[in-house]
Amino acid sequence: MSLPSQSRPCFIRRRAISHSRQRRRRRRRKPLLAAVGIVAALGIGGWWLWRAGLRQSGDSPPPAFNLAAKTGRPAPMPQPEAPTPRPPKPGSAATKAAAAAPINRPPTVRSSGDSAARRQPPPARKPAPASPERKQQARNDLEVGLKLLQEDRLVEARQKLATALESEALDPAGRDRARHELTALSRRFVFTPEIVDGDPFVRLHIVESGERLAGIVRAHGLAVDWRFIMRINGIISDRHVRPGQRLKLVTGPFHAVVDKGDYRLDLYLGTGAERVFVASYPVGLGEFNSTPVGMFRVRAASKLINPAWSNPRTGDRFAANDPANPIGEHWIGLEGIDESTRIMQGYGIHGTIDADSIGRDASMGCIRMLPEDVALIYEVLMEEVSTVEIRR
Repeated sequence: MSLPSQSRPCFIRRRAISHSRQRRRRRRRKPLLAAVGIVAALGIGGWWLWRAGLRQSGDSPPPAFNLAAKTGRPAPMPQPEAPTPRPPKPGSAATKAAAAAPINRPPTVRSSGDSAARRQPPPARKPAPASPERKQQARNDLEVGLKLLQEDRLVEARQKLATALESEALDPAGRDRARHELTALSRRFVFTPEIVDGDPFVRLHIVESGERLAGIVRAHGLAVDWRFIMRINGIISDRHVRPGQRLKLVTGPFHAVVDKGDYRLDLYLGTGAERVFVASYPVGLGEFNSTPVGMFRVRAASKLINPAWSNPRTGDRFAANDPANPIGEHWIGLEGIDESTRIMQGYGIHGTIDADSIGRDASMGCIRMLPEDVALIYEVLMEEVSTVEIRR
């Protein structure tokens, strides 16, 4: 006689209960497996985006943070990068157009068998060869400018010399002479408290009670940093401005031209036909010719003093005030403004702790300067105003 528990109905019930438990286990596993799949997909997507960011940037810009004690202003908000566009279909018109367009990529060490042309950034737009008439006119302007210097007609001399240099039609010796004389004039016109009669780029301001340099700069609409006004007037601190003090104000705007062949940054004052050369500064550039050519502008909310920085290649992090920070104490972010540079992100002008890298290709694509030089450039290049042209 079989026991009740061994009867067929009990066996069926046990099997049904077992199947029910298995179904519950499978239902519990599905959300867990789905969560694991989502986490894995996010991780792979994040890694892919990070690699894509490295492929489209030069030296990674440092993060913005509060430096009010040093900068005298709130920290700028970080700017979002443009989303990466979806690649067009092979054989489409967009693909053919993109094949001809220059693309900014990080420098890559290739085998000696690779063509060097594959590592080159897009060529710069070269000026048309100067005609004999233009060359003669440039020589005439140079001679007139030198004569005006002898007659102590300094404002007119500066403009003539600047016109001769801007024409790009002088021979090397003529360019060197014009640049030398203009640099000497700038020491007096730009970098001292003296106001030369007739200088269109300066104003006189008499300090009133309660005024501070930052407020004076805003009130006059100057395209320079207030620290530059402090520099040229020999003021050691903003707190040392006193009522009745005479201040020389330089209006700006300043612009820069980087000559890659000579590892040189030329600083200019003014725009259009009135633009005048100010001074030249040595620079370091990107390894494997990775510094792009074209027109850039100082990016909004990009200028930082004493920034923290992370190396996009190694992941090494350097805090503010870290003497080992490779980019030094100043960062000026750039954004492309012409057809070949609009897609380029992450480039900038910054300092360096390696003085031997100046005059060489050593950065990840950015423009390096000596600490004292980049401090001045920081004060005169203004966000969304100043342009930086990089020439081959």
